[in-house]
Amino acid sequence: MNRFFFVFCAMIMLGAGCGSSSTVVPAATTAPTQASPSPSVNEVETSVKIISPSIHESEKASSVPIADPVPLSITMTSGNFFFDPATITASPGQSVSVTFTGNEGVHTFVIDELELKKTISVGTVVTFTAPSTPGSYAYYCDIGAHRKLGMEGVLVVK
Repeated sequence: MNRFFFVFCAMIMLGAGCGSSSTVVPAATTAPTQASPSPSVNEVETSVKIISPSIHESEKASSVPIADPVPLSITMTSGNFFFDPATITASPGQSVSVTFTGNEGVHTFVIDELELKKTISVGTVVTFTAPSTPGSYAYYCDIGAHRKLGMEGVLVVK
């Protein structure tokens, strides 16, 4: 009878171990399996990376440009026949202030797309708002052939 009881108890214990699919294992030792229906940490991070660019795309599609809150201050020199610097880079809608610290001769500062034209001399400050559309916009001197002689620069809006 003892033998029968021992075999019976052993079968119950083995049967209980085989029938249960839930085993408590510490999380640090659990390895992800291929059949696991829940995403791993790497899959979640990948999902965030995929979603994130679509958010940025919708921001780009916005028809209202977001101006750079920090005004751009440029010091510039001009002469026969140059602007230095020859390139200004600004954000769409950003306020730009150009201060002429040096000038030789009589010149103007013109940006057609902004309907801006100002005669410049040392100390002249030209202030404008960069276009809301990214692109390249020429600035130049419209006196005589100064532009053809190289007195031209580029406002890059990006």
